[in-house]
Amino acid sequence: MPRRDYTVYAVTDPEARLRQGPPAFRWLAPRIIPLHTRLRLLSRQAGFAQAQDLAGNLLGWTALANLTVFFKDQPRYSAAPMAPARQAASQAAWPGRRQGLVSIYKRLGGVLELLAEELDLEPAALLALWQVEGGGLQGRELVIRFENHLFWRGWGGDHAQVFDCFFQFGTRPPLTGPGCGRAWQCHRFRSQAGAAFRRFHGDQALERQALTLASNLAGEEAALSCASLGGPQILGRNHGLLGYASPTAMHAAFAHDQRAQVLGFFDFCRQRGLFPSLRKLDWLSFARGYNGTGQAPSYARKMEAAWREAQGLLGLIVI
Repeated sequence: MPRRDYTVYAVTDPEARLRQGPPAFRWLAPRIIPLHTRLRLLSRQAGFAQAQDLAGNLLGWTALANLTVFFKDQPRYSAAPMAPARQAASQAAWPGRRQGLVSIYKRLGGVLELLAEELDLEPAALLALWQVEGGGLQGRELVIRFENHLFWRGWGGDHAQVFDCFFQFGTRPPLTGPGCGRAWQCHRFRSQAGAAFRRFHGDQALERQALTLASNLAGEEAALSCASLGGPQILGRNHGLLGYASPTAMHAAFAHDQRAQVLGFFDFCRQRGLFPSLRKLDWLSFARGYNGTGQAPSYARKMEAAWREAQGLLGLIVI
């Protein structure tokens, strides 16, 4: 008797058709398995699989190409030790960047090194990315960055008067002068009409105030879609690339456990096809795919500098 497969798969094709069984695998029109449905497989044949949902309900057959196993759903990663086996003692004379890398390594080094080995990636590169994207911030609360210009595109454009009362960003009046020529520049907000607008990036308390305000105006899903979350700073709108059904589900997982942030980073990179650039240490190519083209050269320089520092640090860590 074949061993039952307990692996959790997720539907990643929005047109994942349900089919009859072998030998014809005819389409059961118009039946579709909803995107992000989590399921297990009962049997496989000729590129198709018989699936059931996690409650045990039989769904039917679908093409294996419609399904993905996310890193977060694989026990060898979800149960791996977060802390590394190697020591990482910091020295007072070390610069702030290296001190930050030590802190990241102590917390996440175990699972980062496991994934780096299995995916043929440099641990130093992963440490560097974590420091650059997370800005060196750490603590119990989830690191966030709320993006005003994305909130404008997703909600503000249809509610311009209300948006302009509380949020500002570069290229939208009145912020069109020097230094505000890009939409990702000059982000400001205020909690009350008539109050002064404030810059808030770099201050997590203000970031949370901006996110809460946006949630009150547009709903939590819309607001979180426009927020970069966690150490890897992945936008909530990319939740499906990480195997989450919604931005709120991704936010909850990231806030609960840094492991979810680490595994989410690897799923994002895999879905976006970024591993080849990371293996080659092609920082500019990686930055374009990960952060977008607007600030890619700046991010690439920061990543390379952090990588060199991380290489030096890992060379000093003893077993």
